[in-house]
Amino acid sequence: MLFTYNNTIMSVRLKKDIENLKFEMTNKNEECVVETVEESMKDAFRTNGSMSNVKNFTIILRGPSGTPYEGGKFKLRIIIPEDYPMKAPNITFISAIKHPNVRGQSICIDILKNNWSPALMLYKVLLSLSFLLATPNPDDPLDPELATLFKINHDEYKRIAIESTKASTDAILAERVSGVTK
Repeated sequence: MLFTYNNTIMSVRLKKDIENLKFEMTNKNEECVVETVEESMKDAFRTNGSMSNVKNFTIILRGPSGTPYEGGKFKLRIIIPEDYPMKAPNITFISAIKHPNVRGQSICIDILKNNWSPALMLYKVLLSLSFLLATPNPDDPLDPELATLFKINHDEYKRIAIESTKASTDAILAERVSGVTK
């Protein structure tokens, strides 16, 4: 009985999360952090049907204005656990990014770890990730070398972040042109 109950909660909650993402993206909000989602998610946007197949998808996160990531595009993988919203989604970077609080695919952000709350909506989590890009925390890094560079030679840090952002964006644009996705 509990399994059915959890699936019902997850389905209703995911539907709300999808509707929020859809609203933000279709209203052409300049501050919208999500640029696009993969085709399987777009089907969920159109049908308003079951969310049972929408547990593993990718999005493109926009780099925030006024940062070395501005104009950038970063592909993220989102995996929704079976006991969502009681457990946080698993969000990882697919795109390479140079940031003190990101190393490889891992992200150091408290709301995805020990400060998760079922009240957090997926779109708000993505806003928090955008905020993390805009305001790195070099005192709690995943990439200690980049955090040190952030503190002692900020111009060099920005140069590296800008180069990485360009490479990530170019790779995503090349995927779109070739029709091949990773």
